Amino acid sequence: MITYEWVVEELDQYGDIVDVNHYDTLKDARWYEEYLRHRRAKVDVGLVRFDYSNDGAHLDKGWAYFTDGKLPVEFDNGEKVPKKYIAESVKTPLR
Repeated sequence: MITYEWVVEELDQYGDIVDVNHYDTLKDARWYEEYLRHRRAKVDVGLVRFDYSNDGAHLDKGWAYFTDGKLPVEFDNGEKVPKKYIAESVKTPLR
């Protein structure tokens, strides 16, 4: 089974993740991203792909982070980002 979720990661001054928030929609993730940026926080936003076996065991995980305002077409594990999420990223840019 494959599932996806949007993530907003707050980063410290070294680029290490200090907090992660998970969202079903990019609209909600963008709201929180904007809130963090207003507080002058460093932020990464991305889409996470989870691959589970039928018995629920975790098989693989991949990340696709926005770069220059665009979502890549592939996750870091080589899997394709579904077109639905690419379209959602175009419709929901950072304000």
